[in-house]
Amino acid sequence: MCKFSSGCGTSDSKNCKACGTALCKGCSRSLKTGNPPPSGNGAACPDCKKNFR
Repeated sequence: MCKFSSGCGTSDSKNCKACGTALCKGCSRSLKTGNPPPSGNGAACPDCKKNFR
């Protein structure tokens, strides 16, 4: 399961944090690369599906 790190769980992308291989709610791009995350990450982290658009 996806475990949000501190500060996660918000729809405000300004407050997004890394969430394993996925991102917190509101994030549509990787915090490390700035690129949209691959769809495989959503499958590995079902609770974070809403991170991708």
